[in-house]
Amino acid sequence: MSKSPRKWKGYGLGVILRKSKRAIKSWVERERARKENTSIVTLEKQMNRLVNGLAVDLKDVSIMGEIKKVRLKLWELHRKEEREWKQKSRSRWIVDGNRNTKFYHHLASSRRQANWIHLFRVNGKIISEEGAIHEEIKRHFTNVYNSSSAFELADLEFNIRTLSSTSKSWLEWEFDEEEVWSTIRSMNSEKSPDPNGFNVGFFKKYWAEMKSDVMKFFSDFCEGRQWEPDLNHSFVCLIPKKASPEMLDDFRPIGLVGCIYKILAKVLANCLSNCLEDIISDNQFAFTKGRQILDCCLVANEVVDCLRRRGNEFLVFKADFQKAYDTVD
Repeated sequence: MSKSPRKWKGYGLGVILRKSKRAIKSWVERERARKENTSIVTLEKQMNRLVNGLAVDLKDVSIMGEIKKVRLKLWELHRKEEREWKQKSRSRWIVDGNRNTKFYHHLASSRRQANWIHLFRVNGKIISEEGAIHEEIKRHFTNVYNSSSAFELADLEFNIRTLSSTSKSWLEWEFDEEEVWSTIRSMNSEKSPDPNGFNVGFFKKYWAEMKSDVMKFFSDFCEGRQWEPDLNHSFVCLIPKKASPEMLDDFRPIGLVGCIYKILAKVLANCLSNCLEDIISDNQFAFTKGRQILDCCLVANEVVDCLRRRGNEFLVFKADFQKAYDTVD
């Protein structure tokens, strides 16, 4: 990576990441071919031969030196394999240990099996053919992600709180390098990678090489310049809402946004968090730090209980809204 930014100077961040992905894939293929002669199995066989040789002559210093070298190589390969499978398993609670590869492999395989959609029901009909599943998923979420209204905030005739002039000026300042870097350091390194295959850990490790291009992206954002298309690509992942989902409504779609997009969103969230208390109503409980939506349920329960004890007649109206993350409206 130390050579890449200089080699690709003048390219945008999206192009640099795409070219880096290709270069890394080529490097991995070369490394795999090179390691065929230094694989774990090969080194273990070599270790057995050396141990057998040492059993014949316990004072052979050269064999002891070779055993030490092979042991170090084996340890390094086991650790690399373990880290690779740990990242695939995305286990957050286990600590890296000596040769946990089997555990991580099992966990990754279990995740893949659990996340696989084998069939679902559409209008009472079961669909199990892979192509039909793909088409139905595409049709369903195309409808979900299409907005059917053109509602504007200006249409609301409410006395909504607004930001003070000081807060407005503060939010319009350009981001500095320390602000972006501190945000990156606070993020999880092994969250799901973006479509280019990079996670936050990549930017942490190669920040010295990537910071100029990342800061240029933030500068372009503040100036309102158009983004590179690559930086706004994302995956849509379907998360089951229950143990055995049968219909597409039983899945919750989440967007696995690009890593740069995620960093930008985190930086913006940190900035906005300092101003939210000035504009959020005291009656709003959801999605506000220090408040819980459960408080609203407790208040409603107390009101109903009080009315029942007094013997007053009352009417409870429950609106069954579709959850916010199920549509874009």
